[in-house]
Amino acid sequence: MQALDRLAKLRAAMENLGIDAVIIPTADPHLSEYVPAHWSLRAALSGFTGSAGMLLVSAEDAALIADSRYWEQAQKQLPAEIALIRLTGSFLDHVTAWCEENLPQGSIVGYDPELVSLNL
Repeated sequence: MQALDRLAKLRAAMENLGIDAVIIPTADPHLSEYVPAHWSLRAALSGFTGSAGMLLVSAEDAALIADSRYWEQAQKQLPAEIALIRLTGSFLDHVTAWCEENLPQGSIVGYDPELVSLNL
């Protein structure tokens, strides 16, 4: 199954649950540096296979936040429907800016609490 097919299924599930967007980090419950394949949801949904990055998905938009080590790789691997956000500050700053630009106020943003640290 292709990444865009998986994104479509994710968006259908989000709609059923009343979630406006989701944050999908590159992480496992131990916040390991190297994530086992079983926890590679971000790669499965985006097609980006780099070892770091965060995927943001709404009903209409998707973006991958990646640092400069991965910009060239992300441009090659991401489908045109997923924007690349070049990480230049903190992930939290970029997530907040993306949500403000792409979601109406009061939107529900989902995430797996086992995969996101308190400092994002």
